[in-house]
Amino acid sequence: MTRAEGYTAFVGYEHRKKYAQFFTPAAIAKFMVEWVAKGSSSKSVFDPAFGLGAFFENAPKGCEFSGCVVDP
Repeated sequence: MTRAEGYTAFVGYEHRKKYAQFFTPAAIAKFMVEWVAKGSSSKSVFDPAFGLGAFFENAPKGCEFSGCVVDP
């Protein structure tokens, strides 16, 4: 079971709708991180919708990663 599957089984649809939660599949997050990192010399990344951390898990080694979420 993925982290997103576990979360959606535990947290109801209305809560996820209230916070406009969408979980990026791991393969897409990996593609996006590699695409952005390839053209950048920056070692710092900010994710404004951290959620379950799909982008964090795929960030390059040595990356300074920070993020935030609205859902407590």
